[in-house]
Amino acid sequence: MVFNGSTYVAGQLRKQDKPLFSKLLTQSILKTLKKVSWISCGFEHCLAVTMSGSVVTWGYGASGALGHGDYVSYTQPKLITSGGLQSKRIIYGECGGYHTGVISEDG
Repeated sequence: MVFNGSTYVAGQLRKQDKPLFSKLLTQSILKTLKKVSWISCGFEHCLAVTMSGSVVTWGYGASGALGHGDYVSYTQPKLITSGGLQSKRIIYGECGGYHTGVISEDG
């Protein structure tokens, strides 16, 4: 986190770096997130777990790490509705380099 309220990942504060998603947590993104219990940022993607147990992800999607069943990149948080997550209450999640993992209340 830097003083202007933005979060940068993977050392992307240098001006010569121009990655696809250099700012993953901006004020406009944070305003779209409601009742969030957990946020995690990986190399080029983020997830948020809501108080109700759903998961939204956004960022670089070409690796499939966003969990939407596609390889699309999203600049705004998108609810995960694939992979059976909608029937689970998720309590924790982490983003890695090019992967994402979550834990449900059932374990």
